[in-house]
Amino acid sequence: FTCEFIKMFITKDKEEVPVLTSLPLQILFYFDGWFASAYFVYNILIFIYKGSFFYYPAYQIWLELSVNILLGVVQVSRLFLGSKSNKTEIMRPMLWSLILTPAAATAFAYFVSLQLYVLRLDIIMNSLGLVFLGLELPLQLLVSFYFSTALYI
Repeated sequence: FTCEFIKMFITKDKEEVPVLTSLPLQILFYFDGWFASAYFVYNILIFIYKGSFFYYPAYQIWLELSVNILLGVVQVSRLFLGSKSNKTEIMRPMLWSLILTPAAATAFAYFVSLQLYVLRLDIIMNSLGLVFLGLELPLQLLVSFYFSTALYI
């Protein structure tokens, strides 16, 4: 048996369905996943540094630490849902990922300007997070449009 014969046997009466997934979006999800992991570890280490060398009110460090943990949960959820949706071409997880994007952007913006002590490295890391979100958002909207207008027969 040749490969062509097997291919004809498998796809005998089926029309070819266009692939709607986005490779650039999946690449961004992949690298954003690595960045999110490194960012979470960085933030924990930087809070240990700030807590030992700077004065923090009792409630403030716990507030910033809890925002960091919530950002980690939102990022993991957002990236998992977006990646799952992009791979399976299902619309609903992509919508949930899009809903979680403003929450992640708000947390990054908080860490850039509103936390008690902002280091230059904080500005760089949080700006990178916002860049990832800014690159992913238009692609997510475009892929969502493709998913919603696709005709599966």
